[in-house]
Amino acid sequence: MNRRLAAIAAAAVMIMTATACSGGDDSSASGGTSDAGGTATPSSPSQVVTQGLSVLSSGTALDTVVVTVDGQEDMNVTFGDFLKEYKYRLAGYQITDDTTEMYASVLQEEREYIINYLVNERIMYRKFEELGFALTDEDNAQIDADTAAGIEGIKASLRQRIKDTELLSEEELDKRTEEEYDKLMAECGLTYDDIRNWQKAIVVQEKLTEYVNTEYAYDPTSTDQQVEMLIESAKESYEKDPANYDAASMASLWIPEDSRNIKHILLKFDDEAMAEINTLREEGKNAEADALREEKLGEMSAKIDEVKGKVEAGDDFDLLMSTYSDDGDTTMSYIITPGTQLYMDGFAETAFAIPEIGGTEECVTDYGWHMIKYTEDAVVTEDELQAYKESLHKYMEEQYLSQNYGNAMKKWRTEYTFEIDRDILMLADETAEA
Repeated sequence: MNRRLAAIAAAAVMIMTATACSGGDDSSASGGTSDAGGTATPSSPSQVVTQGLSVLSSGTALDTVVVTVDGQEDMNVTFGDFLKEYKYRLAGYQITDDTTEMYASVLQEEREYIINYLVNERIMYRKFEELGFALTDEDNAQIDADTAAGIEGIKASLRQRIKDTELLSEEELDKRTEEEYDKLMAECGLTYDDIRNWQKAIVVQEKLTEYVNTEYAYDPTSTDQQVEMLIESAKESYEKDPANYDAASMASLWIPEDSRNIKHILLKFDDEAMAEINTLREEGKNAEADALREEKLGEMSAKIDEVKGKVEAGDDFDLLMSTYSDDGDTTMSYIITPGTQLYMDGFAETAFAIPEIGGTEECVTDYGWHMIKYTEDAVVTEDELQAYKESLHKYMEEQYLSQNYGNAMKKWRTEYTFEIDRDILMLADETAEA
């Protein structure tokens, strides 16, 4: 599902929870196109006073024009156009009162952002026409398909929310989902055309992005250079302090030498015991914490012996993990790096003390009893590194293309004269940048 429509689905749940649409139409999450290169720099909160004043309840007529573009009526932005976007943003933040002082800075930036991308959207459509582009039957079919998927995404989110809070049969759940969907659409002023137009705007921007990039080509060596820089940075950070290494983000790029992949079975202490042990540690009463730990281990001795016996007998370790471990329903492995401080005292030390791959050893931490297995050396394979490069290349190329589109939008904005009614929108008194 398109990321904009996914945002709508997420907002649907937030709206149900926070009733952010109450009293108005929290609508278009996505009516505006990307504001790359075109959004004015957000004003300082000190430049405009909005505390006690509300854009939401200002009473401004929806057909009031808040942006004029070269005097061309078909490019005007009305207060209604703006308000739908603004209410959606408030829903995303779960804000029902836009007069609250603590949100003044954030909401002023949002209003500045919204009005600029609405201007960008109109310029985008005008350029699309001027360049002689048109949506094909294939484009429209894809828009229809993505719109349908987006609507189903909204309903799926609503359905899950209902399912989590009410005990209903499948038939009742289906009915309630449709009712909540209809309610959402009515309260927020949404229609099928709104959702389809959001998707249409994305397709139009994609085509213009392709057009403005016909004279450019992303240099793939930039990706290789970036990968080399990331690896060197990771190495330097690790050499400075081994605890800095983040396996979650770096394991597909670079892993310190002598690192290991391990798996473990955890028999946890009960929550009350863990909390008490932690409190004792914080109070510096380590001897008492150790004594409590030994006491709890004694209570678990029968189960510990059972697991140890099965491990020693050569039973499948993954199956034992699934059957006995309290560390979630998973058989995933962990990377242990020399010098890591991510684990409880004794855990990493035990893992590194196992003499050979396939070996096991037990240890005790403040979490409970562990049986650790050294499964393999942790290294980055050529395939993993290549997959990382390809993923990074795709990301960097997309950023490159987007930046070029943003630069084009900046240029296009200079071709139009537009005036923003900053008083109605409660924005600082300064002209939006081209």
